[in-house]
This record gives sequence, C-alpha cells and structure tokens, in this order.
Amino acid sequence: MIEMDKIASIVLYLAVYITSAYLMSRSRIVETKRLDLSFVLAVLLPVLLAANRYYVGTDFENYYYMYRSMSRCSFKNWLMTEMTLDGTPLGIWFISRVAFQFNSYKMFYGLLSAVIYVPAALVLKKQYPKDLNFLAVFMFLTSTFTSGLNIGKQVAAVVMLIAGLQYVYERRFWKFLLMVFFAFCFHP
Repeated sequence: MIEMDKIASIVLYLAVYITSAYLMSRSRIVETKRLDLSFVLAVLLPVLLAANRYYVGTDFENYYYMYRSMSRCSFKNWLMTEMTLDGTPLGIWFISRVAFQFNSYKMFYGLLSAVIYVPAALVLKKQYPKDLNFLAVFMFLTSTFTSGLNIGKQVAAVVMLIAGLQYVYERRFWKFLLMVFFAFCFHP
C-alpha cells in the first residue's frame, strides 16, 4: 500500500470533493428520466476514495474487525449473539455479508460510505437550488462525510434520519418510520 504524506492526502481529498460537488451542481441542470451520469460520478468519486483509504480515521481498525467478524456470521448467529444494544448493528452485519461475497474489506468501506453519501446526495440535489448546490455538497463532504470515515455507523444513522425528515414535511409517516428503522439498523 502506498502511503501518502498529509499534504498530498489533503490535496487528493479536496480535489475529489471539489470535483464531486461540481458534478453534483451540474447534475441539477439536467432533469431527465435517463441515467444522470454527472450524479453517478459525483457519488462514485468520494465512495471510491473512501473504499480505497488505508488507516484513515481512528476507527479504521475497529470497522475492519467488524467486517472480519461479521462477514462469516449467519443471520441466525447474528440474532443469537449480536442483537443487543452493545452488539454489531444489522446494517453493519448486512454490509459485511455483501462485502464478503467479493472477499473485500474495501467493498465494505465503499458500501458504508455509499450508505452515508447516497441518501445525502439525493436530499442535497432535491432541496438546494443549483446556485447553492455546489456549496451544500462541498460542505457535506468536508464535514459530515469525512466524519463518516471515522464514525461510520453514527454518521449513517444521522444521514438517514435527516433524509427521512422530508417525509415528515410531506406527511408520509410510514416512509419516515422506514427511514428511522434504517437509521436504527446502523446505530441504535
């Protein structure tokens, strides 16, 4: 694994975040039913960066050990041993199992960061006008998303709750409860 110095790492992350925010702001302009390539690339760049990180965040090893222990754990065993407030949440178990199919801890980190960024990107794209979209996405990436590289379970839960707030305003109670359930699957 190539180790970067701190300045190069900061430059790389900022370049990816700026590119992602730019692509997201461009995706607001194109409102078609077809696949929005700008949106897909805007989400994919930070997710790939997060998936390929190495010892970024103080909890890197903790999440790696969660992946290793949960990847071989069946749902039945998870129910018997982990379904407590102190155990591994269902969302982490599920992501671990999917990543295990690819035998890749990088897939685990990528899926966890996708769980954080995709709901946020959809809300940011929908809620912010195109002239503020770049700034909103850049602020999210440099603050909340980057925190998710360290405390992924907590950030995933918070992002899902924030994404679920739109359903409160739209008076879609069951969709809001579903988002609360998904948030609980990552952090009680």
